[in-house]
Amino acid sequence: MPVLPNDLDANKDIVRQFFDAVSNADYAALDRLVADDYDDHRTGQRGRPALIGYFQDSHRALSGMRIIIDSIVAEGDRVMVRNRIVGVHQGEMMGIAPSGRAIDVAAMQEYRVEAGRLAAHWEVADALTLLQQVGATGLPESASG
Repeated sequence: MPVLPNDLDANKDIVRQFFDAVSNADYAALDRLVADDYDDHRTGQRGRPALIGYFQDSHRALSGMRIIIDSIVAEGDRVMVRNRIVGVHQGEMMGIAPSGRAIDVAAMQEYRVEAGRLAAHWEVADALTLLQQVGATGLPESASG
Protein backbone atom coordinates (compact mmCIF):
# COMPACT_ATOMS: atom_id res chain seq x y z
CA MET A 1 0.00 0.00 0.00
CA PRO A 2 1.54 3.38 -0.97
CA VAL A 3 2.13 5.94 1.77
CA LEU A 4 0.66 9.37 1.12
CA PRO A 5 2.76 12.49 1.90
CA ASN A 6 0.31 13.52 4.63
CA ASP A 7 0.89 10.17 6.34
CA LEU A 8 4.62 10.97 6.49
CA ASP A 9 3.91 14.29 8.20
CA ALA A 10 1.52 12.56 10.61
CA ASN A 11 4.15 9.93 11.43
CA LYS A 12 6.75 12.64 12.17
CA ASP A 13 4.21 14.44 14.35
CA ILE A 14 3.63 11.26 16.39
CA VAL A 15 7.37 11.08 17.12
CA ARG A 16 7.47 14.79 18.05
CA GLN A 17 4.53 14.28 20.43
CA PHE A 18 6.28 11.22 21.89
CA PHE A 19 9.50 13.17 22.56
CA ASP A 20 7.46 15.99 24.14
CA ALA A 21 5.62 13.50 26.36
CA VAL A 22 8.87 11.86 27.46
CA SER A 23 10.55 15.23 28.08
CA ASN A 24 7.59 16.31 30.24
CA ALA A 25 7.24 12.92 32.00
CA ASP A 26 3.68 12.77 30.62
CA TYR A 27 3.40 8.99 30.66
CA ALA A 28 -0.40 9.07 30.23
CA ALA A 29 0.14 10.51 26.73
CA LEU A 30 2.04 7.34 25.82
CA ASP A 31 -1.26 5.41 25.93
CA ARG A 32 -2.32 7.12 22.69
CA LEU A 33 1.16 7.37 21.11
CA VAL A 34 2.65 3.91 21.72
CA ALA A 35 1.30 0.50 20.71
CA ASP A 36 0.49 -1.96 23.49
CA ASP A 37 3.08 -4.44 22.18
CA TYR A 38 5.78 -1.83 21.44
CA ASP A 39 9.02 -3.62 20.47
CA ASP A 40 12.13 -1.85 21.75
CA HIS A 41 15.10 -3.32 19.91
CA ARG A 42 17.47 -1.16 22.00
CA THR A 43 16.55 -2.79 25.31
CA GLY A 44 15.04 -6.04 24.03
CA GLN A 45 11.86 -5.30 25.97
CA ARG A 46 8.28 -5.39 24.68
CA GLY A 47 5.23 -3.48 25.74
CA ARG A 48 4.34 0.04 26.79
CA PRO A 49 4.80 -0.64 30.56
CA ALA A 50 8.47 -1.56 30.02
CA LEU A 51 8.99 1.62 27.99
CA ILE A 52 7.38 3.76 30.69
CA GLY A 53 9.57 2.11 33.34
CA TYR A 54 12.67 2.86 31.27
CA PHE A 55 11.80 6.56 31.03
CA GLN A 56 10.84 6.77 34.72
CA ASP A 57 14.31 5.43 35.56
CA SER A 58 15.84 7.91 33.10
CA HIS A 59 14.05 10.84 34.75
CA ARG A 60 15.23 9.69 38.20
CA ALA A 61 18.82 9.60 36.91
CA LEU A 62 18.72 12.79 34.83
CA SER A 63 17.13 15.83 36.40
CA GLY A 64 15.48 18.05 33.81
CA MET A 65 15.87 15.37 31.14
CA ARG A 66 14.74 16.51 27.71
CA ILE A 67 15.01 15.07 24.23
CA ILE A 68 15.85 17.67 21.60
CA ILE A 69 15.19 16.90 17.94
CA ASP A 70 17.96 18.07 15.62
CA SER A 71 16.45 16.55 12.46
CA ILE A 72 13.59 14.25 11.52
CA VAL A 73 12.90 12.36 8.28
CA ALA A 74 10.10 9.96 7.33
CA GLU A 75 9.74 7.36 4.62
CA GLY A 76 7.05 4.72 4.44
CA ASP A 77 6.18 3.62 7.97
CA ARG A 78 9.59 4.68 9.35
CA VAL A 79 10.69 7.87 11.08
CA MET A 80 14.39 8.63 11.62
CA VAL A 81 15.44 11.18 14.22
CA ARG A 82 18.83 12.70 15.03
CA ASN A 83 18.48 13.99 18.56
CA ARG A 84 20.20 14.91 21.80
CA ILE A 85 19.37 13.87 25.35
CA VAL A 86 20.16 16.56 27.91
CA GLY A 87 19.85 16.74 31.69
CA VAL A 88 21.82 16.75 34.92
CA HIS A 89 23.08 13.45 36.35
CA GLN A 90 21.37 13.59 39.80
CA GLY A 91 20.53 9.91 40.34
CA GLU A 92 22.17 6.52 39.85
CA MET A 93 22.45 5.58 36.19
CA MET A 94 23.85 2.29 34.86
CA GLY A 95 25.33 1.68 38.31
CA ILE A 96 27.12 5.06 38.26
CA ALA A 97 26.65 7.26 41.33
CA PRO A 98 25.23 10.74 40.72
CA SER A 99 27.92 13.15 39.50
CA GLY A 100 25.90 16.38 39.40
CA ARG A 101 27.26 16.97 35.90
CA ALA A 102 25.29 18.16 32.89
CA ILE A 103 24.99 15.74 30.01
CA ASP A 104 24.31 16.40 26.34
CA VAL A 105 24.48 13.17 24.33
CA ALA A 106 23.73 12.55 20.66
CA ALA A 107 21.58 9.66 19.45
CA MET A 108 19.92 8.34 16.30
CA GLN A 109 16.48 6.79 16.56
CA GLU A 110 14.38 4.82 14.10
CA TYR A 111 10.69 4.25 14.78
CA ARG A 112 8.14 2.13 12.95
CA VAL A 113 4.65 3.61 13.00
CA GLU A 114 1.63 1.33 12.74
CA ALA A 115 -2.01 2.43 12.93
CA GLY A 116 -1.01 5.87 14.19
CA ARG A 117 1.15 4.61 17.07
CA LEU A 118 4.83 3.88 17.60
CA ALA A 119 5.22 0.12 17.22
CA ALA A 120 8.99 -0.47 17.19
CA HIS A 121 12.23 1.36 17.97
CA TRP A 122 15.95 1.05 17.21
CA GLU A 123 18.68 3.35 18.58
CA VAL A 124 22.35 4.15 18.34
CA ALA A 125 23.58 6.51 21.09
CA ASP A 126 26.96 7.99 21.95
CA ALA A 127 27.54 6.04 25.17
CA LEU A 128 31.25 6.99 25.39
CA THR A 129 30.41 10.69 25.53
CA LEU A 130 27.76 10.00 28.17
CA LEU A 131 30.28 8.11 30.32
CA GLN A 132 32.87 10.86 29.87
CA GLN A 133 30.37 13.57 30.79
CA VAL A 134 29.49 11.84 34.08
CA GLY A 135 33.17 11.20 34.82
CA ALA A 136 32.97 7.41 34.58
CA THR A 137 35.81 6.78 32.10
CA GLY A 138 38.79 8.65 33.48
CA LEU A 139 39.04 10.27 30.03
CA PRO A 140 38.49 13.99 29.52
CA GLU A 141 35.27 14.98 27.71
CA SER A 142 37.35 16.37 24.83
CA ALA A 143 38.74 12.88 24.09
CA SER A 144 35.58 11.90 22.18
CA GLY A 145 36.19 14.55 19.53
